[in-house]
Amino acid sequence: ACPVIDTDDEIANLKQLLNSSGYNRINVGKLFGVIQGDSGDLSDDELNNLHPWGPSYITPVEAGSTQRPPLPSVTKSKSQVDDDAEAHPMKSLSCLVSMFLLGFAVHRSQLEEHLIGGNASIELLELLGLAFPCEIDPSLVVPYCHLFPMDVPRLRSGGMESIILVTDFHPIALSRTTIGTSDEGAVMYIGPDSLALVQHLPLEYQLFQLEQNKRTSSRGHRILDFCAGSGIQAISALAAVRALNPTSKAVCVDISERALRFTKFNSKLNGMGDRVEVVKGDLIERSVLPFRRHITDQTHGSDNLVQTLRSLLRGESGGGSKEDDSFDIVLANPPFIPVPPNAKNDADPRPSSSTIQVIDSRYGLFSSGGADGEAVLKNILEMSPKLVHSCGFVGIVSEFMNPSESLCLKIEQWWSTKQGSGYDHSEFGAFGVLFTNQEPIDASTYAGRRADNDDEYHVWMSHLSKCCITSVSPGLLYIQRQQQQATDESNSSCLTMKHALIPKSIKGSIWTPQNSNAVHFTQRCWMELIGSNGTGM
Repeated sequence: ACPVIDTDDEIANLKQLLNSSGYNRINVGKLFGVIQGDSGDLSDDELNNLHPWGPSYITPVEAGSTQRPPLPSVTKSKSQVDDDAEAHPMKSLSCLVSMFLLGFAVHRSQLEEHLIGGNASIELLELLGLAFPCEIDPSLVVPYCHLFPMDVPRLRSGGMESIILVTDFHPIALSRTTIGTSDEGAVMYIGPDSLALVQHLPLEYQLFQLEQNKRTSSRGHRILDFCAGSGIQAISALAAVRALNPTSKAVCVDISERALRFTKFNSKLNGMGDRVEVVKGDLIERSVLPFRRHITDQTHGSDNLVQTLRSLLRGESGGGSKEDDSFDIVLANPPFIPVPPNAKNDADPRPSSSTIQVIDSRYGLFSSGGADGEAVLKNILEMSPKLVHSCGFVGIVSEFMNPSESLCLKIEQWWSTKQGSGYDHSEFGAFGVLFTNQEPIDASTYAGRRADNDDEYHVWMSHLSKCCITSVSPGLLYIQRQQQQATDESNSSCLTMKHALIPKSIKGSIWTPQNSNAVHFTQRCWMELIGSNGTGM
């Protein structure tokens, strides 16, 4: 199984290799010329403006490419480079970047010569399931995973917290290797949506709300991460508050066992192994699923997902008030692509039948949001009132179909849905905001982006028309529980939504990592909304 998670010593050795090689955002930026000169000469603000969330500017090589790595220090021999004290770490960094960011297979002889630790480090990467000898040419070492270095701002104490996230490569590189088992599929790569929630998340404001309501204590903050994938949302949030409250913990939920192995691996790699719990859950059925392979020692007494998540907190707190089994922050990056249903009928004579099957096979667990793209999002919003406490926060990144006031009404209805038993904090209201681009893309443009050929385009257009999807926009959804008990009984359990349009900018869309205008807009809008609801800082 990749990655291997029950080898704590080896994971610690990997961390040492990465640190010794300088595998971090700043050094990778220097290698590609994104960051010029000595980073010590730059202020924190200047450094933070230079691709602050990691090397999202790097696109891995496409499968089948024979292009050489564009990093000369990898291919030069010892006689061609200066043998100074700094040369070896930089060459080691180049080797790691060539493999785990660019996706190149590298000759074993080059790794033995330039990678810190030489052959022992190669064996370590193979032992952890991060790289393997090429089946066609054993002299090549093939990377199996993406290692993404990023920095997260430390709250209150200042500076940046460096983390590294291991996950599967972007789909353009995946076809060179067999990923997982036939029913596991790939895990979400670190994409612009993954980074957008990390970048925009108003964590500072939420911590203030917790402190005002005396929710900050020795138990730390409690974070729930739905559709966790590599664990990027939970681990980034824990990194941000590590210096402030090192006892904070997270529970990560995903239907993919492979995703949860990545999450556990990343929690250990970043020094959070005992602070991240994983639950294998089906958000559509709202059920807990058994693990096929050992990932955690945690056993669950219920197959109901909501009850299990709350019981994890109850067991930790030893009981107590009814809010001891609720989370401070709920985060989610659900699958959102409205994939055309696949009837899987080989006898179907329609010309589009085989095309639909091709499309269906392209989108795995991390991308397909059901026929309308909203299946998982709807369930998360219906479950959240039972999981987030009276001044808690829900943050979701997704593509939103037909972004408008009518979608806000739909979100309000999902939130207010009463299903099952359990404490749902119904005496508290909530307010929220849906952020989308000022100019969403139309259905035709969206179909063109999803399709690989004319046949697929017509399938997509037909499907979008059936689902009445006329426009799509990337976006963010924030919901805040009211801190005070509602006095108007008619509005006691209601969510009041607002739709905010991100102004068009030459810096890109709401998800563009370098679009600081969008970040400032969402933060300002959210702070104003908090103030208007009587919960301002």
